[in-house]
Amino acid sequence: MELTRRSFIAGAAAAGCMAAVGGDAKAPQHEGIRLRFLGTGAAGGPRHSSVLLEGKTLIDFRESARDMLPPGAAPDTIFYTHSHGDHYNPVQTLRLGTIRHVFTQETWAEGARREFAAAAAKLGVPTPEVTPLPFRKPVRVNGLTITGLPANHSTGRITNGEYERTSIYLVEKGSARMLYATDTGGIPGDAAQYIGIDAHIRNGRPITALVMEATTGFGCEDDFRLFVHSTIDTVARTVRVLTKTQRLLSPPDQPVYITHRSHIGYSGNIDADDARLPAPLKCARDGLDVVLG
Repeated sequence: MELTRRSFIAGAAAAGCMAAVGGDAKAPQHEGIRLRFLGTGAAGGPRHSSVLLEGKTLIDFRESARDMLPPGAAPDTIFYTHSHGDHYNPVQTLRLGTIRHVFTQETWAEGARREFAAAAAKLGVPTPEVTPLPFRKPVRVNGLTITGLPANHSTGRITNGEYERTSIYLVEKGSARMLYATDTGGIPGDAAQYIGIDAHIRNGRPITALVMEATTGFGCEDDFRLFVHSTIDTVARTVRVLTKTQRLLSPPDQPVYITHRSHIGYSGNIDADDARLPAPLKCARDGLDVVLG
């Protein structure tokens, strides 16, 4: 039977969703995932890439994006993609005054724990709980199920003789399945396999939303950053393949948002760049609020 978004949602409703950590299985909800782009720039950009999910959970954070937080926002949990300085700064994160839980990939959690303890001592605030997160281990937090998966990126950071592994995240809420993929050069095969978007898997599970980095823009397909970052062409090709194989089943007219844009291959005028992007790609904008189904 041909897999469509309607049949996928119906099947998901019949099967139910995974149980929350420490809780019972619940029927899926279909209202979508609320997301605010706090920053959409790469290193050197005016606001570094980060997002706020459901008003309570951050993925990455730097002070440059603080002015994009909604009034009264009090995020209590943060997931980090990796430890590069345009995504990770314990002092700036703790200055929010609300963060209680920190998740990093397990290969660098020990160092992050020390750095958050030092930041807390410097600021005179409580030290948050830093939890090592293995790949493929779902965490239930603030109404979302978030799973860290391997990214194609590197930092050079070594802890106890092991290189840091960097993360992209699968975010799920009811039938909504969003892949947040920055920083990464394409989507690694083992991540695609877990998510269910690898077409080799007969009983794969489509995603319903995609936010993906395009650090380098138009005419930059041969940029040396291809080993650790994606271009617009990379994202466009990824979307074509996922759509053709019915591994991306989005609501009608929902864009695929590109983020982590640098100054390389972009005009600096978002409207002009948007006009050149192939559908359904669209530039995410700082402060943009969306609901991704």
